Amino acid sequence: MQWEIEIIRALQKLSCGFFDALNIALTQLGDEIFFMAVAVLLYWCFDKKFAYKFMNVYLFSVAVNEGIKTLVGRRRPYTVEGVRSIGNPTSGASFPSGHSQSIACISAQINIKYREGVLKKIFLPVGIALTALVMFTRIYLGQHYLTDTIVGCALGIALAFVFSFLFDLLGDKEEWLIFAAPLCLAAAVILGALGVENVGNVMTVLGAYTAITVGYFLEKKFVRYKHGKSKWWKQIIKVAVGLVTVLALKEGLKFAFDPEQYLLYNYLRYFIVGLWASVGCMTLFKLCRL
Repeated sequence: MQWEIEIIRALQKLSCGFFDALNIALTQLGDEIFFMAVAVLLYWCFDKKFAYKFMNVYLFSVAVNEGIKTLVGRRRPYTVEGVRSIGNPTSGASFPSGHSQSIACISAQINIKYREGVLKKIFLPVGIALTALVMFTRIYLGQHYLTDTIVGCALGIALAFVFSFLFDLLGDKEEWLIFAAPLCLAAAVILGALGVENVGNVMTVLGAYTAITVGYFLEKKFVRYKHGKSKWWKQIIKVAVGLVTVLALKEGLKFAFDPEQYLLYNYLRYFIVGLWASVGCMTLFKLCRL
């Protein structure tokens, strides 16, 4: 709509080197890297079961977002005359905003978990502020329209509540979500064989979800890492070692396969990374008495 274009044009009149860099940095709060950081921090240091729920709900939310984007196919604002992409242009369709949905889903889940006591007074305003900031950056950077961000935010919150409720129905049998793993693999193989275009993000979600379901099952059944009152320096070592190895693996695998030749590149890459983060790191921490 024209009025949404005018909003973006008005905001981009504020553009300068510092403000551009600030918004490019803040928008990363809605990116997969921020989700990964929160997820592994919860999983490695605080509460495995909640972390597993957190990852499930988030990835289901991403799947819904990708499905809607495929169906709607709205073009990005930076493709319109008078609007530019500040920073690297985001690929794919515009509606709804994945970054806005991501940070809203993360914030909602944290607030559902810690909905009482002192932590609520901290997490609720922080979650609202971070979500609003990411929504603003997506518009300012020319990646989304206002309606993209509003719908993305609403979906993130709604899906956090819905999928959290459904997950809780599993009780103490949450590890049996492993039965979804072969379905994800089958979907990835079919999409790859059909040569469907622009399925990189879908393959990423399928690979990551297969990994965390398999990894969590193996960890709960065989590793059985127990969170205790670890000393603060041990927690720091765990996070440092875990993040370095996960990111090294994530980036290193880019050179192991040619994405132009290997149909399941995204799937396999994120499967390996997810498996290491969910069961490999926990095994390492237990062996090292961390």
